[in-house]
Amino acid sequence: MGAFMSYFLVPREREMTRLLLKVVMQTTRWVADDLGLVTHDDPAARVGVLLNAARSMTELVDTGLLHTLPGAVPSGQFLGYAIADRTGRPASDIARTMLATQLCEYTLHLGDFEPALAAL
Repeated sequence: MGAFMSYFLVPREREMTRLLLKVVMQTTRWVADDLGLVTHDDPAARVGVLLNAARSMTELVDTGLLHTLPGAVPSGQFLGYAIADRTGRPASDIARTMLATQLCEYTLHLGDFEPALAAL
């Protein structure tokens, strides 16, 4: 299995920029058939996302109506990582884990984010 990541920076008001990130997994067939490249799963494909902010990840991530838990301080760094596995979970589950567990819970320390993610 392979993974591709693309991003786009969108200017916002007052010297802010929005980062749009797309991770596409399970692209082995496209890489092999359309591009004619040989793919291997030993070692397994890996994808990682590392975002650094000067002070807080809220500089890069718009949390909308979600709020940080009382007393918690959002981290200035986000690291999401996944390793391909033929018997593993679908890409949508991996994306949800990165958003929910790694970004919302451990990096931003948001409360009650599950309903917002379920709506995606």
